[in-house]
Amino acid sequence: MFSSLFGSSEGENGKEEKSCMSVEGGQIQKILEEMSTSEKKALKEFSKLAAEKKYKAGENHPMDTVTFVRFLVANKFNIKKATSQLEETLQFREETNPFKITPKECPIAIRQGTWRFCGFSKTGACVIKILAECWRPGEYTVDEHQNVFLYYMEQALHQTKD
Repeated sequence: MFSSLFGSSEGENGKEEKSCMSVEGGQIQKILEEMSTSEKKALKEFSKLAAEKKYKAGENHPMDTVTFVRFLVANKFNIKKATSQLEETLQFREETNPFKITPKECPIAIRQGTWRFCGFSKTGACVIKILAECWRPGEYTVDEHQNVFLYYMEQALHQTKD
């Protein structure tokens, strides 16, 4: 299930498990069609819970079906774990405001040329090439490393075609 949209691998119990490598808006309809009845029920419950808790959608971080599916898949449709992860993510995003990070906040890492945007996949996902041979993390701080990572991930998330 979802094998064309998510990666899958053999889990600890020998069964195939979904992994939430990426869920983009352009893929959501196919994902919803492939979901089992119990997964659809979990999505409905998680969406209702998010509405009841009045999770605040952050700037450039919507509280929508795509977001809920990403968190549910990442947590094997365990609503409690997905809720906890979503709350931690929202707090982290509020503290770091990743969409406001610019190359000015990670100049050394940007100059190294380790990360590069390479266009879009067939599904519309942003493709980032990472050149390990260019990576010299000892030349910058942990904060700068976090900033460059957040900068590219946030840009990729919001450049992905729906």
